[in-house]
Amino acid sequence: MFLLYSIVSVGDGGASNVVGTVLVVHWFTKKRGLALGILEAGFGFGQMLLVPGSLLLIQYFDWRIANLALGLLLIVIVFPIVLLALINHPKDKGLLPIGGIPEQTDDKDATENNKNTSMWIVFRMRKFWFLLLPFAICGFTTTGLIDTHLIPYSSHHGHATIVTSTAVSVLAAFNIIGILLSGVIVDKWSSRKLLIFLYITRALSFGMLIYAQNTELLITFSVIFGLVDFATVAPTQMLATQYFKYYSIGFIVGCLSLAHQIGSALGAFIPGVVYTLYGSYTIALYISIVILVLAAIMHFLIPEPAKV
Repeated sequence: MFLLYSIVSVGDGGASNVVGTVLVVHWFTKKRGLALGILEAGFGFGQMLLVPGSLLLIQYFDWRIANLALGLLLIVIVFPIVLLALINHPKDKGLLPIGGIPEQTDDKDATENNKNTSMWIVFRMRKFWFLLLPFAICGFTTTGLIDTHLIPYSSHHGHATIVTSTAVSVLAAFNIIGILLSGVIVDKWSSRKLLIFLYITRALSFGMLIYAQNTELLITFSVIFGLVDFATVAPTQMLATQYFKYYSIGFIVGCLSLAHQIGSALGAFIPGVVYTLYGSYTIALYISIVILVLAAIMHFLIPEPAKV
């Protein structure tokens, strides 16, 4: 259900991601990381299906037909799924969450929750900002920098069109694999430690990209970066559900999505300015390496959360 929902709602971006995450929290008390991974993988599958399909419609018809087809897709498929198939909470159908009802814990967060549940408290929490800022860096270095500038970067380094298209396809394929793997891993291992590993690996892959003057290095970068590209989403959202389980998960995930979008906008704009001024992406890549290391350090400095 979540995979189908995420595929058909890919065009809705951050809003549908927030809704999907809240549904996962409501429906899963166990295997939540896997569910989040499948949800995020659905967005990747949706992009692989809808983007080429839209381009084909534009090529053989025009943009009006493409928009009409996408509109019909939303009305005929997405709307009935949302209306009939998606249930906000299992108790609405007299069911239990998958994994059962979690045991009540007498932890510090629960005590604080009994005192004050104001959402403004989260803005004074270090773990909120050390979760938010790395996710903005994630957006800067993925959707912003690589998704926008990898093709012109490859062309700038003299790679043929077939090599560039192959690199992009390989990246997309390994992105889906990385997303699913991260979802499985966070159910069994520390989401915080996984994020440290992912951000450091991404920084190393950027170091490789700086010297990707031949086809083999470019494809190798695509494999490595693809595995750690959106793999950060599931562990970040898992940490949000663990750190802020007594607050509004929808609000927290909404803030994370906003930060990611802002980072993406800056990641598309700043490297473009750098290239215009200096005729090279090298400085932008070095900046990305530095901020990725900072993201890893921020995750190192926050505590391990209590298990959900």
